[in-house]
Amino acid sequence: MKHKSFADRRFGKKRRRQSLQYFLVFTIFFSLSPFSSLWAAADPSEKYFQGLNSYEHENFKEAEKKFLDFLNEQPFEYEIRDALFYLGEIYRSRGDYENAVTYYNKLNSRFPHSRHRTNLLFLYGVCYFHLDLISRSEESFKEYLSKAGDPSQNPPFFIDANQYLAKIFEIDRSWKNAVDYYHSALLLLDPYLEQSKKNSKLFKKLKNQKREIFYALGILYSERYPVPEMAHTYLTGAVDLGQPMTPPLKFLLRRLTFMHIGKTNGLPDDAISDIVEDGDDVWIATWGGGLVRFSRSTGKYNLIPLPTTQLRNLYVDFEYVYITSFDGIFIFDKKSSRSFRLAKDEKIFGMAQKVIKDDRVIYFSTLTDGVIQYDIFKKTITTLDETSYVGSRQVYSMDANVRYIAFGTLDKGAVIKDKTTGEVITLNEENGKLGGNNVKSLLIDGRYIWIGVHKFGIYRYDLKTKNCKFFDWGLPYPSTFALRGRMLWIGTSGNGIRIYDREKQTLEKLSALEGLSSNEVHIMKMEGNYVWIGYLDNGIDILYKPVTE
Repeated sequence: MKHKSFADRRFGKKRRRQSLQYFLVFTIFFSLSPFSSLWAAADPSEKYFQGLNSYEHENFKEAEKKFLDFLNEQPFEYEIRDALFYLGEIYRSRGDYENAVTYYNKLNSRFPHSRHRTNLLFLYGVCYFHLDLISRSEESFKEYLSKAGDPSQNPPFFIDANQYLAKIFEIDRSWKNAVDYYHSALLLLDPYLEQSKKNSKLFKKLKNQKREIFYALGILYSERYPVPEMAHTYLTGAVDLGQPMTPPLKFLLRRLTFMHIGKTNGLPDDAISDIVEDGDDVWIATWGGGLVRFSRSTGKYNLIPLPTTQLRNLYVDFEYVYITSFDGIFIFDKKSSRSFRLAKDEKIFGMAQKVIKDDRVIYFSTLTDGVIQYDIFKKTITTLDETSYVGSRQVYSMDANVRYIAFGTLDKGAVIKDKTTGEVITLNEENGKLGGNNVKSLLIDGRYIWIGVHKFGIYRYDLKTKNCKFFDWGLPYPSTFALRGRMLWIGTSGNGIRIYDREKQTLEKLSALEGLSSNEVHIMKMEGNYVWIGYLDNGIDILYKPVTE
């Protein structure tokens, strides 16, 4: 190697000192002269920042041009990392997923430790999904969720990743996994939606995303992973969030809301007189087809052998089914599957109607012998006819609670007895409390008693004030009452159902126009979020309608 002399070295130092002096002079000159703008234009990152400004103002075409010029002219500047990333984002926003992946790959290969490396996992997942590379998309999203850390640091990506994974599992027909990922997305979305209320644009976007997830869950729960109540909840929730109520959606909601049981799927008769839920079993009494035990777990209908098929009402306890019928009163032993007729001194109590239990006593109403009172412990029978406080042999409806017992007759109005004081209250046409004396339905509701008078409509008696109020709802033939939360359900002959909100004092209509199988409602039984509706002419509807407290 040839060594430089001391003189040469000295000369080199001198030259370097001179170069530095010249550089400083030129720098000052250009900064103070008209050439200063030309000097500034020589900034190697200028086109990158111009592109970034256009990108931030969503002028993506101009941003793309600036970023590409920057890549071509300054391939070694630090900002190359972000330029590659933003180009990928521009192409992804246009739906050009192949080009987006190309630029993400360039960024990943040249700068594997860039600040974008974790987010690129999510962005790859999006692009692969739209390029139908489903397995690669799933891998990318799962890797993103495992490496991205705290969801609160980037809620949109976490929400979207879960939603995309749910869609991927729908494609794979893995319904439970799809449901789980949609729920995970909602858990993240709800608090983020709450936080974004001040940003109207973001709030609207997130609300639409929630609607999409609700709708997807509703469809999954209705058709793929069937849970009818969940399907109804999410589909109606999607409608509340802005989902258009299309004819197919209307049909689907009606199908979810009503399940029908009738002669077409196992019942011997479409005229239903009573329904009683008993765990897995549902006991169904019909007007002319006898008693049926429906097993929910097997879906089978078993006809119970009885001496009569003309049934009217049921009461079911752990051991027995108490049955009223046109031909008398029967008790069916569930364990032995045998039945016997209830009689006193060989007297048969024909035309029996309703049956209720009050403490240790079972009451049976009849149209010929008044009320038959059966002590289930002593096995004794007492008759309450026109010579008793009931005052009539034609007793149809009954109800009881801890303090009161009430009877509706076909000829003497309603009779209420206070069991603690012995006071008897009579409500009829003669004392001006009711419009008529033919009482077909009764319900004790705290301090009130609801009374359905045939041909005249609905009355409410206040046990505290002793006043009787008429409700002019245009329902002349009320057939049955039922309480559910704050709602009073009223079944009618000919007018379907009305639902009275006792707090808001509003009346909702349910009839054949709203989807009922008939307007001839005879019986309603409440079971959680379901209502069993028995018709006089068209079997049973099982209505899903969440309880309003």
